[in-house]
Amino acid sequence: MSDQTLLHVAAAVPDADSEPIEDAGILIEGRSIASVGRFVDVRRAYPLAHERDATDLVALPGFVDAHSHGRGLPLAEQGVRHGPLELFLAQLTACTPLDPRDDAFVAGSDLLATGVTAVQVFFHSHAPVDEYRAAVLATADGLRASGIEYELVIGFTDQQEFVPPLSGEAPRGAEMLCSPERGLDTDEFFAVYDALDASVTLGPVAPQWCSQPVWQGVAERARGGARVHTHLLESAAQRAVLRPSPVETLRGFGVLGERFSAAHAVWLTDGEIGEVAAARAALVHCPGSNRKLAGGAARVRAWLDAGVNVALGLDSNARADPPDVFDELRAARESARGELRAREALRLATLGGAYALGRAHIGRLARGYAADVVALRAPARTGDLVEALLERATRNDVVEVWTNGELRVEDGRLLRQHDVDEARARLRAALADDAEPRRQRLAAVDALEPWLAEVWSLDASQLAGAAR
Repeated sequence: MSDQTLLHVAAAVPDADSEPIEDAGILIEGRSIASVGRFVDVRRAYPLAHERDATDLVALPGFVDAHSHGRGLPLAEQGVRHGPLELFLAQLTACTPLDPRDDAFVAGSDLLATGVTAVQVFFHSHAPVDEYRAAVLATADGLRASGIEYELVIGFTDQQEFVPPLSGEAPRGAEMLCSPERGLDTDEFFAVYDALDASVTLGPVAPQWCSQPVWQGVAERARGGARVHTHLLESAAQRAVLRPSPVETLRGFGVLGERFSAAHAVWLTDGEIGEVAAARAALVHCPGSNRKLAGGAARVRAWLDAGVNVALGLDSNARADPPDVFDELRAARESARGELRAREALRLATLGGAYALGRAHIGRLARGYAADVVALRAPARTGDLVEALLERATRNDVVEVWTNGELRVEDGRLLRQHDVDEARARLRAALADDAEPRRQRLAAVDALEPWLAEVWSLDASQLAGAAR
């Protein structure tokens, strides 16, 4: 029996720069694509391949979510409101801890259902070192079980991440924000990373939240080839308050380079954008999350014009719930106020994401690339297919998803939907068990919000700017 599968589709879009191929064939052999072209030509070249009729569908490369936190449940189920960012981060300290494998398994599966076939997941915990290491491995196991291709970022902070440097006394109850308990120190974090090494990416959570010894350790490993991913200048308050500038920290330790990526980057100056472009680093645009957290609209047009490698991130906080990569692409175009063309947006979510993850074999339907394919119902159109898809498609139009040659979604349904439903139920049961203690923790954070707004110098427009 042939191990070759020939997808026969109404049309295939090989990549963001290519014209659609009408009446197309995609030959999947093992984990890779062996051929893409007109169906009649591919059929002639591979006469023994098993044909799969999808002639009512359009095929695209699998999408890439280049910045996620691997959350299986929306934060609203935890009782977390939207931003501004500085208040949002404080609310996260009150969340119920969830089983990391179930969380990652559900998150990866939900992304597959919308056509995302690869994801960069940022793991961050203040747990003791043994618990931290076990949670990293459990997160990786959950993502692997979902079938999504992933890059796992292990995060660390050792400096204040909830408040800026303070000149006065903090109110009673703010100890959890001023001096959060951390279960692992710098040496232990790097020991975990060094043991895992090539299988994970280094995640100093943000330049301002990591000390000089942390950045020295990151820089040393980056020189040895480690990948680095971080959060960068998400809010106006960070731009105004943080000294030195986070970009200055990155520059000083020499970590900007083609194996470096940063999410958000809303408040970069023109000079900093040019610096990122010259370093061949990647920036991950998170339009839905930026809006929810009142971060502002990232200057993606300026990024692209400067030559920055740009990717798309849903940030486990996308505009739509459940996550919908097509809606997030529309959010990206809307935040650019008409300055982002359809094919540029598609590139962000495919080849741009591939670059950010350091995966040269994804983001395109072409010979030798991973067999990551999204097939969806063809939209009614009279003009450009890509424009029509980005204008009207939703996750509900996704019919088939393949990752590395394996069918993961068929007839619009995850093949492991039952397992996903059971894992999601376990996550929700954990939330229910902790409902009252979590409500009390959130109330304690709410009481500190006026003080947080003051120390971060948040004005009325910033407090009102987040979507509610």
